[in-house]
Amino acid sequence: MNVAGGASESPLPKNVGLLFLMEAINFDGGAKLITALLGDHIQAGGINPVDIREHVKAGRIRMLVVFGEKRLADPLFKDVPTAKERGYNVVVTLWQGIGAPKNLPEPVRARLEEAFAKTITSPETMESLRNLGLEPVYLGGNDFAKKWIDENAHYKQVVTETGILELVRSRNK
Repeated sequence: MNVAGGASESPLPKNVGLLFLMEAINFDGGAKLITALLGDHIQAGGINPVDIREHVKAGRIRMLVVFGEKRLADPLFKDVPTAKERGYNVVVTLWQGIGAPKNLPEPVRARLEEAFAKTITSPETMESLRNLGLEPVYLGGNDFAKKWIDENAHYKQVVTETGILELVRSRNK
């Protein structure tokens, strides 16, 4: 059985592939993964629910599990169990951020962060994001940087302790 993730550096297929003894396959983006899934070239894929929402609604793709801490609030996905509910201690959340040049002047950075916070946390934007099937959470620059660093440290520990790092290194020799 093959399990796929949408990005070459995604930890999801490596973690899940190890747990279920599947071959992990990475794709350059979600569109190729969805095409492979719909074409029956892979048997499962880890992808953002937003990207497959219409396929789930049409009955072409069935969600098996959610890798978040809790079930999704979206009515389409609310009955999909978490990996923890299925007995697997796996949590992988997908997040996005907005970047700027490293040497951006502090007053400009502060103004941009304030504008993004106001826009993203507005009731209209939050409702629009939820209507897409997303579960928005806003983090300011410092909190987002901490999340990024903490998650990278966590995945480094996971790939080291599970032997995934050594497996990848041995395949790349």
